[in-house]
Amino acid sequence: MNSNFNHQAKDGRGEARKVLRCHARLLQKSAPPLVVTTVDISAQGLSVMASENVPPGTSCGIVFETLVKGKSAHIEAVAKVIYSICVGTTGFRVGLQFTDVDPASKTVVNQLLMP
Repeated sequence: MNSNFNHQAKDGRGEARKVLRCHARLLQKSAPPLVVTTVDISAQGLSVMASENVPPGTSCGIVFETLVKGKSAHIEAVAKVIYSICVGTTGFRVGLQFTDVDPASKTVVNQLLMP
């Protein structure tokens, strides 16, 4: 199996996930956009590293560009924060569960998860 995939992690996402490192924007209604770095992605969600705590239960947008088969691809989704854990001086690891993903973005996510 590809080493970029893990199974059932501490955050409870049981499906396969793939390492994904790129900059993204976390959009919240009550705060300015927060630049984050993606950590990994699965069909149901995404984890990111953020400089600020984002409380669990927060609904937010996540927007980023990544490469799929050598071409730039855009992902835009609505997600709910499941956890936000302080990781020493590194920041906060934030787990996001997708609640609404447009069809084009869903296609990109599925392509990212292909071996």
